[in-house]
Amino acid sequence: MPREDLYAQMYRVDVDKVRAVKRALTGKTTCPNCGKVNPADKRICKACGMRLYPVEEENDRMYLLEKLKGKDE
Repeated sequence: MPREDLYAQMYRVDVDKVRAVKRALTGKTTCPNCGKVNPADKRICKACGMRLYPVEEENDRMYLLEKLKGKDE
């Protein structure tokens, strides 16, 4: 079991939030496709071209759509 999953279970938080905190602290992220280490501020893997944060990007889109519709008041 990856360490991020363990921390998420221990502290009862979403595993994506644990990964985001880890990226913020280290300044690096690992590509989910090829495993290459990339700078945390990049969105696309420099080795294989895959999106690094597909789940978080979808969550951000949904949040913005709800905000535009006025549901987040």
